Amino acid sequence: RDEVRWFQQFFARVRGRRGEFYAPTWDRDLEVGTEVLLEGSFQLPITDENEVSRPDNDRVYRNVCVRLRDGTVLLRQVISGEIGQSGPVLVLSEGWPRNINRDEVLAIHYMPRWRSATDELTVAWVTAGVGRLSLAWQTLRDV
Repeated sequence: RDEVRWFQQFFARVRGRRGEFYAPTWDRDLEVGTEVLLEGSFQLPITDENEVSRPDNDRVYRNVCVRLRDGTVLLRQVISGEIGQSGPVLVLSEGWPRNINRDEVLAIHYMPRWRSATDELTVAWVTAGVGRLSLAWQTLRDV
C-alpha cells in the first residue's frame, strides 16, 4: 500500500500535460557491440547499425540508461551516431567511469521524456496488499 501511495503522489505531481520526466523504456533497446566499454571513452559501441542515424532523425530517444549487474545505473545523453573503426557507435555526453565488460551490462534502455496522456490513474487491488496501476503516458521530443 505504501508503494501504491508513492505512485499516487508521484502521479499527482506530474498530472496532465504540465509534468514531464525522464524514464527508461524498460526494453532492451541496445546491445553493446564490443567486449569492453573503455574508461573515459565517450562512445557506446552497439550492434545495430540502424541506431546510428537515430540521434539525427529522432528527437525522442536522446538519452540512455545503462544498467549494470551490480545495480549501478549510468545515465548518458546521446550526442550523435557514427560508424567507427569497430562498427556502429553512439557518441555520448559523458565518458565511462571505468572499464566495463560487456557481461557486466544487464540492459541498455532509451530514456525518453514522458508526460501523462490523461489525468486518470486507476488502481485495481488484486489482493489487500497488491495493487495494479494503470497509466497512460506519451513520449515527447527532446529539444
